[in-house]
Amino acid sequence: MSRRPLILLVAVGIGLICALGAVAVATRGPERSSPDSASALPPDMPVITPVAAPSPGDVAPPVTEADGAGTRWRNRAAVVRFAAVDDASGVAATVWRVDSGQWRIGDKVVVKAPKDHSNDGEHVVEFYSVDNALNAEAPRSVTVRIDTRPPRFTWKSVSPAVVRGVEPVQCRFTIGEPTGFVKLSYTITDQYGHVAARKHGLKRHAGPCSVKAPSRYKSGKGLTPGVYRIEFTLRDEAGNVTVSVPRSFRDQRVVKGAVWRRVDGVGRLVALTFDDGGSAPWRSILNTFRSYRMHGTFFPLGSYVAADPVSYTHLTLPTIYPV
Repeated sequence: MSRRPLILLVAVGIGLICALGAVAVATRGPERSSPDSASALPPDMPVITPVAAPSPGDVAPPVTEADGAGTRWRNRAAVVRFAAVDDASGVAATVWRVDSGQWRIGDKVVVKAPKDHSNDGEHVVEFYSVDNALNAEAPRSVTVRIDTRPPRFTWKSVSPAVVRGVEPVQCRFTIGEPTGFVKLSYTITDQYGHVAARKHGLKRHAGPCSVKAPSRYKSGKGLTPGVYRIEFTLRDEAGNVTVSVPRSFRDQRVVKGAVWRRVDGVGRLVALTFDDGGSAPWRSILNTFRSYRMHGTFFPLGSYVAADPVSYTHLTLPTIYPV
């Protein structure tokens, strides 16, 4: 046999071996990173198909950032969006899961906040991206905090129940709030519903609490004698609001009165008005009016008239206007 056919036969054999090797590589597909490497794929990852040809020799995984989680508690759904970058081979897919659930492919996840409070609590969102060379970054995570329950408020006491001086009223209560602290304010109204004082910007942690409310108007003057109600409004970090049931206290401090026996320049024209009510005290006033043939205007509270309509019917002098 001549040397030329022998050389030709060897060349054909080498070509056949190379072709078989190429077929084997194509059948096996791209190599995945070793489980011991930083870019190892999680064992339960979904099937990812490259969307473009990988860059030769690319072993660097993508880098993914998550936006929308935040650190504060919220009472609305949270949308966490993922942005992945891979300069060499390009990103094939981003994978995520919530609370160790099933891995899914997508560029965002919605953590719901239903009004039945069924999804309240902290939710861990894990994510990673895979490039077209099938390099995967190590999974990372962010936490989404959902709270749709309003704070709980339980009264303990208001003391003193009867204020006899310009002294603060001590309000004791318990706050139930799983997220920690709440912002609160209070409003003091008089027996007619008019606002006597307000206070904002208070903060309290969950558990037993107390607030000292001065028995003064916002001008600084002490409250006039009467019945007052104090009501608290609570707002937690997520924005849930609770308004407490009002509690009453009575101001019976001694105040200085004044008696005018003479008003110059008006002659006999003086208008006398009487507020509040109480048929027994008014009978004495009316008797005095009759003795001096005087008239006055009376403004009784409607609650007094409703409680004792017969007595007020007999109070025919002078003019009575229920309010």
